[in-house]
Amino acid sequence: MIVYGSSLADGHDHEARNLPTLLAGGSSCGIRQGRLRESNDDLSMSQLHLSILQRLGLPQESFADADEPLDLGTQG
Repeated sequence: MIVYGSSLADGHDHEARNLPTLLAGGSSCGIRQGRLRESNDDLSMSQLHLSILQRLGLPQESFADADEPLDLGTQG
């Protein structure tokens, strides 16, 4: 898996919400591909990182401020 993105959504406001992020690969980990996920203010990048760690088989319960992983869907 490759995660590519920016730490700023709006460079003028220096806001860290609604960040553009690309997750490539991951089908071997069961991640559903080929979709655009709209976000909301309740999500954090830590949830994405926690999901990736768990999909890679690491028994991680939390990561930074995330106690639950982001739902990455299931490849089917």
